[in-house]
Amino acid sequence: MNKGMLIKVVTVAAVVTVGGITPINGQASATYHRGKITKIKHRAYYTTKSGKSYRFKGKAKHLKLTANHKLKSYQKTTWVATRKVTLTKHGHKTVYYDVTNARNHARGWVRRSYLKAGRNFQMTNPKKMTTKRYVRAKKGKIYQLKGNRNYVKFTKGRALVAGKTYKATKRRTVYKRGKAVTYYYVTSSHGVKGWVWNHSLKAKRKAATKTPVKVTTTITAKPATQPQTKVTPSQPAKQVTQPTTTPKVTPTTPKTPTTTPSQQGQYSKHIQLSTSWIQNFKTYTTTNDANQKAQAKKTLDGLAQSEAQLNQFSAGGLSTAHQYNTANLPDSELLKLNEYFMQLVNGARTDLGYRDTAYVNTNDIAFAKDIAQHYGNYQWSKYGHDLPVINAAAKARGLRTHPTLNFYENLGVGATSFTKNYLYSEAELYKMIYDQVTNFITGDANSNYGHAQGILISANNYGLALAVAERDEAQTGIPMTTYETDVHVVSVTDTVNTQLILNHADFEPTYGITSKATIKPNAQQAAAQYAYNVDLRALEVAQNRNQAAEVAKLQAKLAVDRTTLDKANEAM
Repeated sequence: MNKGMLIKVVTVAAVVTVGGITPINGQASATYHRGKITKIKHRAYYTTKSGKSYRFKGKAKHLKLTANHKLKSYQKTTWVATRKVTLTKHGHKTVYYDVTNARNHARGWVRRSYLKAGRNFQMTNPKKMTTKRYVRAKKGKIYQLKGNRNYVKFTKGRALVAGKTYKATKRRTVYKRGKAVTYYYVTSSHGVKGWVWNHSLKAKRKAATKTPVKVTTTITAKPATQPQTKVTPSQPAKQVTQPTTTPKVTPTTPKTPTTTPSQQGQYSKHIQLSTSWIQNFKTYTTTNDANQKAQAKKTLDGLAQSEAQLNQFSAGGLSTAHQYNTANLPDSELLKLNEYFMQLVNGARTDLGYRDTAYVNTNDIAFAKDIAQHYGNYQWSKYGHDLPVINAAAKARGLRTHPTLNFYENLGVGATSFTKNYLYSEAELYKMIYDQVTNFITGDANSNYGHAQGILISANNYGLALAVAERDEAQTGIPMTTYETDVHVVSVTDTVNTQLILNHADFEPTYGITSKATIKPNAQQAAAQYAYNVDLRALEVAQNRNQAAEVAKLQAKLAVDRTTLDKANEAM
């Protein structure tokens, strides 16, 4: 299974990509003769043309190329080449490189002529520098640099202001199209901070010290017979300052500056979903018409980028002082992340008009931690779900297992670092969860929105855990060791058609809404949800047994349950 930010298998395997970049499936009609594939010294490249990358299919003497990525989607990224081969068609030879993208591990064969040596949109770690003060030398912007050494994204550009002083305390190198560019981290007295190209700045000159000059004013009396000059607007009078008087200065009270929500401590607490996305997701998940379903998915796929733009994380009010190792996160901090995850999920459910409220369950958290702690070893040689680990954890809990299907886990890559035991601030951890939920919901095209359905529809109980997985070159294609923080989300369902717990009687005390392990912020809502779930399951049983009278009775009862649940939700 290929690497992806979102990986979820329910009934079929799925290949997923990162950040809304969708692979393409297209096969070239011509056939090629393939020469010997040879290893080359690993080297960084960036694309210079809007071509495609390909997978090879067939034998060496009868090879076909299948397009899998559009290079225009990777113009601001770095590719790492590890192998090369010569393909021949009608006597014409073309060299292809086997490249892996440093941003999301997309991989394919690209024509050498489409590549140029050099790193692109990557950066080094920041280094402290001697504090200096600068002013604007030319027009430029202050940016927030998001990402890591593999990939950097410039966000929230803010223009430098002429005459303002900026204090530089750190520096780093950013690579653009093979060139190394120096950026300074600057702050200003007006709260502006971020990274700016050093050539946009110049050192601030110290103001020259002026020696006070004593001015003596001599006033000569005019003759009494000389008429006074009338001052008109076209002849402004000259102001005469008397040296013996000192003007009185009245202090003014500064106005209270207008603050943004993030400055007031309002970090992102809601996933924004457009009306079009909501309507098409509902159609996609409910219709039985194949054409309507296909059109709804096409629309959802096309909305991925705009939905991502709607959901730019704001860290206002979150701590950047405390640092955490995601391989050993304190339980108290992990619980906060679980509750934040649930807040985002329930907000999206409300926007979609779903009555069900989901809850954090500590047994689910333990389940997720049990799975996550085994993901960091090299036995997991391919990206995807580690089914033996998942099945072992499930079996220990009396849950159903399957040798090829994953029933429980949603998995995503939260962050990647080149440093072992890298420390993340609370703000970075919350951003990790926010971005992952956004990707689970709106960036899930290649999983047919299985993650979105998994967290918005399928279950009511969830738990998540973080784990650091060490990756080598054979796994990532990057010529260095990387350390991923993976986000593992698990849930256990118990419907008639998807009963995953072997003993049904054990479900409610362990994972249900009335379970002591379920964190319930509102008792009235939880009770209403429980009644609704019980009657819904009973209805499924009656429908499967074709008990018409019982079905009608339970449908009427469910209508009452829905009204009670709606009122409880409104009261929250």
